[in-house]
Amino acid sequence: MFITYNKVSSLGQKKVELFKRILGSSIGKNSKVTVDEIITKYTSEEEHYLMAKLAGNSVAGVIAYRLDGNAGFIDYIAVAKKYSRNGYGRSLVNHVFDQNSVQRVTLECGVESATFFEKVGFKVTEQFTDLTNQKKFRFERKVDKQVYF
Repeated sequence: MFITYNKVSSLGQKKVELFKRILGSSIGKNSKVTVDEIITKYTSEEEHYLMAKLAGNSVAGVIAYRLDGNAGFIDYIAVAKKYSRNGYGRSLVNHVFDQNSVQRVTLECGVESATFFEKVGFKVTEQFTDLTNQKKFRFERKVDKQVYF
């Protein structure tokens, strides 16, 4: 089940703290943005979405994405360690396609996440080095590239 951050916050402080901890794990070490800033942006700006994937009564993963016409952009995605390698990340990605009329979704990630995005149907469109001298990838997946397992 997917729920918005606002719904998570109605489930109590422990769920909010868990959501924030998982979201925080998706932020780069050198990032100048905070979890609270991300939450504020994605819960107040139009066409910005902040969702949680539940496993029973617990938050298993989170995704922050935005839409622009028929294009989607995943900015943050993370799954709690205890739920990793159980399809929750794939489910979060597929949610962007399933719940929106997007034709393609793009994202940027580091080396540590690249294999996951390739496994869920994304293709590398660019490799680059960011301002902190870290190797990064720009990925894209088109609507006909949905991968369900």
